[in-house]
Amino acid sequence: MIIARFFNGLSGSAFLSVAGGTVGDLFHRQELAALMRVYTASPFIGPEIGPLVGGFINTYTTRYPAHNSGRLSPVTDFVGAGHFTFS
Repeated sequence: MIIARFFNGLSGSAFLSVAGGTVGDLFHRQELAALMRVYTASPFIGPEIGPLVGGFINTYTTRYPAHNSGRLSPVTDFVGAGHFTFS
């Protein structure tokens, strides 16, 4: 478990240090402030919202995760395939 946690921290730290620069490189300066607010708030919003959503799902349904994954997978495949550009 300790080794797995080490590799998790090692690989996860690259995202935290590089993602802000990536957001800065991908968008125009006029859009950057709003997008950086979302990027900065994301690590704090997930742990706050996740238990609420998980508790709701656990209380009201037990099959929701499997059904939701099965329904959304083809949708995200088609939407994602529409955004690819081939050169």
